[in-house]
Amino acid sequence: MEKKNNELEKFRAQIDIIDQAILELIGKRHSISNSIGEVKKGLKLKILNQAREKELLDNIKSKARRLNLNEKHIEEVWLNIIKESRKVQKKVRAKNGE
Repeated sequence: MEKKNNELEKFRAQIDIIDQAILELIGKRHSISNSIGEVKKGLKLKILNQAREKELLDNIKSKARRLNLNEKHIEEVWLNIIKESRKVQKKVRAKNGE
């Protein structure tokens, strides 16, 4: 039984490391979204770019299929990531008086 618990703890430790890496990457993405918001503001572009979002989602779903991941689940995760990216960009505009 103890061997199984040790094995479980090893797996959980691996998950913890992966979760930390995911959070760090989301943080980097957040920072880049902020920069994109600044650039879009300067270029007077809309925050929502449906063509870009479709392209991104199509690419992500294709990669999910190749990795045998649940395509619908991955799409839902990315829709939330994209939604947060838009929020970040909207804050940039609000902060800078637009």
